[in-house]
Amino acid sequence: MNEIEKIQSLKAEIKEKHEKIKKSMILLVQMLGGEVEPVNGQTYKAVEETGSNCVIESFVYEDGKLMVRTDFDGDNFTLELDSFHTEELANILYLMLEENKNHLQQKIDRLFQAFLKEHRQEEPLYASCCVKYLDNSPHADVTIKLNNELDDQDDLLFYYCNSLNGIKSLCDFGVEEFILTDVYELLDRL
Repeated sequence: MNEIEKIQSLKAEIKEKHEKIKKSMILLVQMLGGEVEPVNGQTYKAVEETGSNCVIESFVYEDGKLMVRTDFDGDNFTLELDSFHTEELANILYLMLEENKNHLQQKIDRLFQAFLKEHRQEEPLYASCCVKYLDNSPHADVTIKLNNELDDQDDLLFYYCNSLNGIKSLCDFGVEEFILTDVYELLDRL
């Protein structure tokens, strides 16, 4: 194989990898309910195929396609994934999800500190939460127990964690068949 043939082969391999990245991104956004957007007004900049700079507002699964909501200096557009460099959008999606996870884990820490202050160092037993199964199920409001002790109200509990770190771990993909999407409050009783 000469150098030109090697280059052509590598280009085909890169294109195939980009298609795999796109399919994974579509599946991920679908699993998360069809939309992923940043928290706290965090902005992510990208370059459209035309060379124009823009801000990525969110990723949305619409009509069987992954679309990207953008802001071009105040003008909002929803563009197809192919309007951008795949690896750049994959990196932005990853950063959004990491930032969202970190934000939720910090919220859990703030709720915990507020609970301790209000309840004179008594630790919470439950967390009122929202979860999303990693399929086409809708979001669900649930109660999670914050220790592994069997509870007499077991039928009201969605999940048992062994600690505060246990509930924080549910913000990560792959820990369970669901992901924690919000924590409303920490409780000492149901």
